[in-house]
Amino acid sequence: MSTAAQSRRSSLGLRWFVVHTHARAEGRAEFHLTQQGYHTFCPRVVKAVRNVRQVTEKREPLFPGYLFIALDLSQGGWRSINASRGVVRLLAHGYTPVPVPIGMVEALVVRTDVHGSICEKRDYQLGESVRIVDGPLANLVGTISRVSAAGRIRVLLDLLSNSVSVSVRSDSLESAA
Repeated sequence: MSTAAQSRRSSLGLRWFVVHTHARAEGRAEFHLTQQGYHTFCPRVVKAVRNVRQVTEKREPLFPGYLFIALDLSQGGWRSINASRGVVRLLAHGYTPVPVPIGMVEALVVRTDVHGSICEKRDYQLGESVRIVDGPLANLVGTISRVSAAGRIRVLLDLLSNSVSVSVRSDSLESAA
């Protein structure tokens, strides 16, 4: 979101607040709040779920049990949020809802795709130096030798004076530069 849009939103009195939802009820809460005319945002991430023979992708909330809602407290009527299906309560200090710092939610909105998922994937280049960030090979540095369309990347590692080729998921890597 541009700075002009941010200033327009804050000049209108709209701020982002946090809604605590019931367990795994973010979608239900988001649906019912949207039906009431509220603007909500529940950022999601795509996670790989491994079954016995296949890997599937599943969209899950970035902040399980929470979502964001844009409100103008001076307009009133926001107390009905606590009675909405799927909602536990609007996070507040005493009886006053606490706004999220300006720019935090906007930074998340900018990084989402059309499905509301946070885009973390990046394109790696052949020959690029990368570090493995999780799994049994965590913290090892190697060089990319092949990139597949399925999101798997072949990395050459120098182990015990030998080059070893391993295949890892793209979300298990970060740039070593």
